[in-house]
Amino acid sequence: MKWSLIQKTANPTIESYGCRDSRVKEFLREEGGFRCVYCAVHENALGGIQAFHVEHYRPKSKPEFAHLENSLSNLFYACPICNRFKANDWPGEPKKKHSVSSYPDPSTVDYSTLFKVSESTGLVSGPYVASKYMIERLYFNRPQLILERKEYFLRQAFEKLNADHAVLIGELVTKGGKTSGKLIKKLTDLNTKVTKHLMDLKKIPAYELADVRRRRS
Repeated sequence: MKWSLIQKTANPTIESYGCRDSRVKEFLREEGGFRCVYCAVHENALGGIQAFHVEHYRPKSKPEFAHLENSLSNLFYACPICNRFKANDWPGEPKKKHSVSSYPDPSTVDYSTLFKVSESTGLVSGPYVASKYMIERLYFNRPQLILERKEYFLRQAFEKLNADHAVLIGELVTKGGKTSGKLIKKLTDLNTKVTKHLMDLKKIPAYELADVRRRRS
């Protein structure tokens, strides 16, 4: 799961369809790399395009933003959970140094500079006021996202080890010794972690109502 800057491109034809048109959603989907603009979860994890929403970055229900309802510059591809948590929340305009509670514009700010993810725990943290506000408001550390992030890092590590697999086999055939033993142990340990994680994915239910209707103090 990785954030990236959303490269906004003008498209008068698409914009003319209006935000409720499925062609707009498909356009935003590709523009956003098939991921939620906020939490960066891939659409596949939540059932694909049918489950995702067209998000109004500046809430269309606010009178001052009503004119942006169909503006592509204000529309993004978002998962239903983040979209529900954000709703029409708008604490104020973002600042360059992210020093106030706000939602930095994902078309001008790469969210990977706002958030850090722990490989070991899957938890998201951030050094800025805006980072902390979004993490809390959009509940970025909900259990399902933590599992998605852990799986992402495990897959990366697994792919790296697989690249070394041929080398390992060659060493076993020709040399044996300590190097091969260490690599085998590393591969075995990772395989154990992957297996446990896959089992956890089966045991832990998908989004419960308590997860998507979290009470705020």
